[in-house]
Amino acid sequence: MLMKSVLQALALAAVALAQDSFRLQSWNIRYDSLPDGTSVDSTLGSLDQSIPQDGGPYYADYEEQPWSKRRIGVVNDVIFNRADIFTVNEALKRQVDDIKELLNQLSGQTWDYIGVGRDDGKEKGEYQAIFYNKQKAYRKSDYTIWLSDTPFEPSKHKDAGAYRSTTVARFETVSGTPFTIINTHLDHVSNDQRKLSASLLRQLGAHEHQHGDGPVFLVGDLNSPPEGQDSGAYKIAVGSENTVSINETFAQRFDASNAKNFVFSDLLGETDAAQRSGHHGTFNKFEPISSPDAVGDRIDFQFAGTIKGESSKKYKVERTRVAEVFYDLGYRISDHRPIISDISIQK
Repeated sequence: MLMKSVLQALALAAVALAQDSFRLQSWNIRYDSLPDGTSVDSTLGSLDQSIPQDGGPYYADYEEQPWSKRRIGVVNDVIFNRADIFTVNEALKRQVDDIKELLNQLSGQTWDYIGVGRDDGKEKGEYQAIFYNKQKAYRKSDYTIWLSDTPFEPSKHKDAGAYRSTTVARFETVSGTPFTIINTHLDHVSNDQRKLSASLLRQLGAHEHQHGDGPVFLVGDLNSPPEGQDSGAYKIAVGSENTVSINETFAQRFDASNAKNFVFSDLLGETDAAQRSGHHGTFNKFEPISSPDAVGDRIDFQFAGTIKGESSKKYKVERTRVAEVFYDLGYRISDHRPIISDISIQK
């Protein structure tokens, strides 16, 4: 019996040594639509340090608040959830800088981010930024593409409502295990743009899967649910609908022999039902909690790259949650909910 216990312990230790893990949080944080110029220090200095009194009113402050009020809640959520990689959609330059400042100030650890403004490839427009805890991961390389017919320069699809970009970053954990994060945000107006985007991302993902030395994870707001008239982008991503024609130079630049069989797998489906928690919908809007519109659609996702027919994978999803953004005495810190997953990866 003793020998059996020793062998079991050794087997478990061997598995642990062969695996690494990280916590991934992705979130559309809502752009700074009500700018007021309030500094981070001013917001921190104005916080009421007393214990709130009972009696409410509860869930009353549902309308959109300025970023200067929301940012503390966003960063506290990331810190409390102990995310190692944190991605954002819709963040403007001020917002990514505020998040970095607050993460470094409040967490006691060192954070940095990767990403550019989508309108000019520098600082103008929304960022699809990837934040990373430098005590947990190292950045190896990164780049940005645009989700249009001219993907190598700041550009907009002819039918799109806005410029749309994607940030790609290769990382290693502190113990040297590689993985790639792709953070994207598809258009809210054009279904054609979303389908083109998903097709570009399939090609890009196949390339990273083949050449990046580790698992590939795609996260972000697709503006495309799994079912219904706007589901084309999601279905292309998971391989249940064919890709559309993409830029030939892009296909050559991101060549991959496995491209036809590469798809993205929805991490919710990869997670054991006993390890799923939180909400279903991710887009909750700025609505009263009693409103049917506050339930929200599932349009934000986390995926992992896979090859059709392959049984072995370089990762495992341990658990996943769609978290909360509206607490009883607070206000909605975004109109989207964050997704949080614990992921094990093979060394």
